[in-house]
Amino acid sequence: MFLETWSPEWWVMLGRYDAEWDAELNKLLDEHDFKPKYFDIRPDLKDAWINIFGLESWNKASTPSRYEAMLGNRVLWVQNYPYGAFHGPKKNTRPSRRTILRAWRKFQKDKAQWILE
Repeated sequence: MFLETWSPEWWVMLGRYDAEWDAELNKLLDEHDFKPKYFDIRPDLKDAWINIFGLESWNKASTPSRYEAMLGNRVLWVQNYPYGAFHGPKKNTRPSRRTILRAWRKFQKDKAQWILE
């Protein structure tokens, strides 16, 4: 594969390849768009949060995560591209390099739409 041979960032990957996760992630990519993942803070705690940590902290907590995104019903790690992004639900597993590249391109395209909205 061209990526593995000529691009050093693809030489070392975290986790082992998992064909089941690769197939599931490809299906999710076909059926869904990436959506922002927000921190899980209960809305009924907003006033208490602001009193303790301040409004600026609440605004920061209610912005999308830089590290995770939603794809269908899955929360996916999107940082550490390419070697650590989109790892599988089983410990130390990952999709194929081709699927990681496909997911990254879709993530970047979908993320651009969040900024425009």
